[in-house]
Amino acid sequence: MGSTANSIGYVEWGYATAGNLKMAAIDNGGGPVELTGESAGKAVAAADIVGKGKDLSLKLDYATKEPGAYPILLVTYEIVCSAGNGDKAAALKSFLGYAATDGQAELEKLGAAPLPAEIQTKVVEVVKGLS
Repeated sequence: MGSTANSIGYVEWGYATAGNLKMAAIDNGGGPVELTGESAGKAVAAADIVGKGKDLSLKLDYATKEPGAYPILLVTYEIVCSAGNGDKAAALKSFLGYAATDGQAELEKLGAAPLPAEIQTKVVEVVKGLS
């Protein structure tokens, strides 16, 4: 890892950080952008929600020219039943509620970006409605 001279590779942010790898700033047409929680968050905030109802699936714009938006990213989804969770509903709501709120503070240390506020608000509302 990181030992091949003049080479370029692609690994996820946490792996690059843990391996002390140099990361490139990517020019999205709006100027070079370094990968940070904020720059990834700008790209996620600019995405369109394409899911219906409680489905918060996103369509990322990989050709964005939004200044400060890091254009090379993926999002992680949690897929859960919105109803019929029975006696597991409370634990599910607790876990996902924590992940969408207080758990966000730890993400950058792990090489992941926190949710932008506008998406976080929507996630919290969906989690509250799980049963």
